Amino acid sequence: ARMCLEAAEPYLLAWIGELGGNAEEDSDATSASDTPDLASYSRALALCGTEASMKTLEKISVDDYMVLLGRLAVTDPEKAVAGAKKYIKSGDTNVRCAALSVMVTAKGADVEKLLLSALKDSDREYRMTALDYAASYADNAAMCAKIAKMFPKLDGGAQTDVLNWAGAYEVEGLRDIVLQCAASGSGDQALAAIAAAGRLGGEDAAMTLVSRLGDEEVYAQAAYRALLSFDGDIEQQTGEALEGNADSKIYAMKIAAARRMAGLSPEIFALLGSDDNAVRKAAYTALPGVVTSSDAAAVADLLSGADAQYIEMLQKALCAAVSHLQPSEMYSLVIRLSEGADDITRYYPVVAFTGTSEAVSMLDREYSAHPDAAFNALLAVDNIAASDVLFRIAGEDAARKDAAVSRFIDLVSASGENDLDRTGRLDAALSLDPSAAVVNKALNVLAGIPVRSAFELSAGYLDDSRTEYAAAFAVKTIAVKTEDEMDYYALKSTLEKARDVYAARNGADDGYAVDEINMILSGLQPPAAKFVLPEDEARA
Repeated sequence: ARMCLEAAEPYLLAWIGELGGNAEEDSDATSASDTPDLASYSRALALCGTEASMKTLEKISVDDYMVLLGRLAVTDPEKAVAGAKKYIKSGDTNVRCAALSVMVTAKGADVEKLLLSALKDSDREYRMTALDYAASYADNAAMCAKIAKMFPKLDGGAQTDVLNWAGAYEVEGLRDIVLQCAASGSGDQALAAIAAAGRLGGEDAAMTLVSRLGDEEVYAQAAYRALLSFDGDIEQQTGEALEGNADSKIYAMKIAAARRMAGLSPEIFALLGSDDNAVRKAAYTALPGVVTSSDAAAVADLLSGADAQYIEMLQKALCAAVSHLQPSEMYSLVIRLSEGADDITRYYPVVAFTGTSEAVSMLDREYSAHPDAAFNALLAVDNIAASDVLFRIAGEDAARKDAAVSRFIDLVSASGENDLDRTGRLDAALSLDPSAAVVNKALNVLAGIPVRSAFELSAGYLDDSRTEYAAAFAVKTIAVKTEDEMDYYALKSTLEKARDVYAARNGADDGYAVDEINMILSGLQPPAAKFVLPEDEARA
């Protein structure tokens, strides 16, 4: 069977003849005979037999018979079609699908007629198999025309399957059917058509989908999803949806924001003043997705006088508006826009967004006047320069210590500084005595710094039940990766402590950690005993 040896066929047929067609004979392990069972012969013939095995296999196993016909479909298509034809009407779905596969592969039958007939079949699995094989006809205009003609007479399930097929294979020949169902259909057919229209693309499909954004929620959601992934420019159609009902406006604004339709920013700015609360909120939410640097001044004006509920959205919009500029340009523009503002703190998050050293300095200066707002902004600055300010604040303000040290750890971890410098800065942060959660965060960072000083720093937290587990992970990981020379006795005793921590936890992976530490310990070479001169010789 594995070698597909046709020369074995006569022997297999002869042996089957010796069994007399008794499928039960020699079919269990207790048999006195060492003859294989009939099923073994059948499987072998299916993979190496020829036309000569057809009658025998058909009697023994229809499944194996179909495997044989599948092979003959390539070498002897006429025989394969003749053998498979009667099984198209089988009561077994798997057999029907296998027979269809043989006939399609053989191309000795009227495949087109066969596939079209399958669309009217009540057996969905068989119908779907036919549609899969029909994929090669997706560009066949005549075939598509026949499907379109019979489409109205198909039951709902078959129509849904055809529409899904049209979308999956982007069948242009069924565009009219798809768009008609997408525009005015209901139920599963409408949902399938809406998805298919999104796959087909084109201006007509875009307009059809947009027309359903203001429809019932289930269809509006489907159209929205289709438009999000639509291949092509749909800004014009989305703009027209902004003139529809409230639901249409809301979905259109979500699409505009997600697809960065800057050309629609004037319309969305206008909807910020809508009388409809949901539309107004959606406009503020969409604003960051459509603004550009040319809108920065308009957003800043809104930010200065906005109600509290819209402040965060406008801050995000202003960040988005300046985001395409260089950091120094961003900072200069934001500072210029904030001049004269009644509440400068509204601009702090945008200042922080620029990520510049100037932003750190500005927020540091502002800290004394507006500590809460400035501190929150400092936590968001992505610049190592902020670490020094946060370190100072952590030492001065116990209430802000954990937040400051936690962000300090993030900045140091991502700083790109060398291992020794990062370890030294983490050591300084831990000396401020933050909470156990923050210590554990630092230990996880130390685990990735394979130097002796990181090992020694982590080892100091093995004696605290709140930090011992993270410390054990750190020292184990560093011990595996470090290339630094380590003191044998310190290394051994520290790893033994870590092993005890893992053993006590006894979690799912802790046993592996214990084994790993034991392997490390077994590979350690004790140093030779240090020679000490006798006292008198030492004096001499």
